[in-house]
Amino acid sequence: MARIVVQCLSLAVLCCSGLVYMLYGCVTAWPVLSWTKLLGTGVLIVMTSCLALMMFEISLSNPSETHSYKSLLTQYLYVRVIQLYGRYMYRRFQKVSKDVKTAQEKFLLQRLKKTSDTAYGKCYDFSSVKSREMFVSKHPLTGYQHYEPYVERIMDGEENVLFPGKVDYIAMSSGTTGKNKKIPYNRKDFIPAGIQLGMVSSFRLLQEIPRMKCLRKRLESIIPGKIRKSGTGVNMGPISSFMMAKPFNFFTSPTDAWEITTEKEGLYVHLVFGLKDRNIGSIGCSIATLAMSFFVTLEAKWRDLADDIENGNISRNVAIADDLRCKLNTYLTPDPDRAREIRHECAKGFENIIVRLWPHCCSVQFIGSGAFRVYTDLVRRYAGDVSIASPVHLSTECFLGFNNNPLGREPYYTCLPEATFYEFLPEDQFQEMSPHTVYMDKVKVGELYELVITNNCGLFRYRMGDVVKVVDFYNQVPIYEYKYRLGQLLNVFYEKMPESVFFNAVEKTLSEKLPDVTLIDYTSLENVYIEKMKGDVPRSRWYVLFIELKRYGNAWQPSETECKLFDDALCQLHSPYENLRHQGSIQPMVVYSVTRGAFRKLKEQMQQANPLTSAGQFKLPRVLRNEVFIKFLLGQRLNIEMLDKL
Repeated sequence: MARIVVQCLSLAVLCCSGLVYMLYGCVTAWPVLSWTKLLGTGVLIVMTSCLALMMFEISLSNPSETHSYKSLLTQYLYVRVIQLYGRYMYRRFQKVSKDVKTAQEKFLLQRLKKTSDTAYGKCYDFSSVKSREMFVSKHPLTGYQHYEPYVERIMDGEENVLFPGKVDYIAMSSGTTGKNKKIPYNRKDFIPAGIQLGMVSSFRLLQEIPRMKCLRKRLESIIPGKIRKSGTGVNMGPISSFMMAKPFNFFTSPTDAWEITTEKEGLYVHLVFGLKDRNIGSIGCSIATLAMSFFVTLEAKWRDLADDIENGNISRNVAIADDLRCKLNTYLTPDPDRAREIRHECAKGFENIIVRLWPHCCSVQFIGSGAFRVYTDLVRRYAGDVSIASPVHLSTECFLGFNNNPLGREPYYTCLPEATFYEFLPEDQFQEMSPHTVYMDKVKVGELYELVITNNCGLFRYRMGDVVKVVDFYNQVPIYEYKYRLGQLLNVFYEKMPESVFFNAVEKTLSEKLPDVTLIDYTSLENVYIEKMKGDVPRSRWYVLFIELKRYGNAWQPSETECKLFDDALCQLHSPYENLRHQGSIQPMVVYSVTRGAFRKLKEQMQQANPLTSAGQFKLPRVLRNEVFIKFLLGQRLNIEMLDKL
């Protein structure tokens, strides 16, 4: 680091010397210089002053030794844009948060006016809408099926269907809880909302973690999905590939590494380049599942990774194309000292490994809300005192909110009134034929709602299927906690058990009754699906919990008494379930502990079954109903001979 600081200071001194020389020349030659020469000299003086100031500021920002001048300047400008424009965007948010009705109605009417001449806008007479109340009364609530005919028209090349102009990208949803949805995007409309969310969330991160202003490279381990072409040549893939079409040059991995679209190989290569740089400032992953896979890969492959860093090349055991391997190897040089340090620290174990391998790393960032919390808690083992932040809440369909308190233990998200038009569907309206929504300024703290959005890219009164709990307000803007997905409910009678309550019961059991046991992963289902596979008629009903537990480093099978603790916790947290258990209408939950690595293998099977799902999108269903995957987990049980109830 000393070298680059000295160089920046030297350049600053040189610029200042040139500035003094020019000022002296101007003063002494003032009577004979023409106004054009004076203007040119003045511009040169201003530019030299700015360059000197910038070089001096960079030298004070603890820049990483591994930076090139280009990557250093890029990161400096990136941070400065967030500090300046991000501050402006956040203050704008603070201002509109005091009158959200006006901000929301303005966004909605501008959106309707812009799309009034599209095929969809004409169909629903957008040009006649004058208020949010009129829009809600004229336009029905919608789901994905409502848009499928319009999406097909767009994919056939038709323009001005859901939004003005042509489509630039088709975003594919994960499909892990159903079929892949195709959401068309127009870059012109997509960028403003993306910039607003990115600037505001990044500004809050810089405020909460000042060390992120230091100019150190970032270990980014996003795995881009495969990009396919529609019949008319439009790119199709995960939304992340549209948001980050080209990685920043201040990421530790070179651009060529982003050609790898498989999780196992991609994470390994990102780790090679990330481990080689001891001075990284932060680690980023898209979602918590990928963050967990990142650290599991480090724990399993650290010897191979150290060997590759020592030798200065990517091992031939990594299944990537030879020409790509050759390109990547050009960025590596043998580094036996760093390899020795990695072996020394990893041999001690992986508690608090981040700060031991990367002493300057100040944060790990990924989306970690809802049922992702199980992975967030596992990542804490590796992170130690390093901050874990979940800065944004977004989906394939929409930008939903930012975390105004990114260092909070629980990720709570704040709506953006100028990026999306929000409606909230109360819990008691979920099953109604003609449900009634409430506006952002009418929601109540403590209540559960399904998010309903109208976005920038052709979705109108769209039911997201995401259930959230309003926990607070920022002025008039709701702050919410993501709870669960509609459809991810257990229901054998009429109890309607949300995935969030089920997860809380699992977490409560382990933290209070089995504190030395670590949860690796879990899923659940109703016993009727297993009875159906056997061809039997269910005579009674109960829940089935497949769970992977670890105790003292080994897979662990709870006793019958310990299994009962999970059912007891569920009764404590969900009164309808408790009543039905007391009446005998629902039998005690059956807990199946599975072998070590069972859920990792399940994930691989699910990804193979749906190749359209990228590693950065995968979400394990917390309620499992696919017969193939149920059979797989049944075969992964520990002590199968003891578990003959099913």
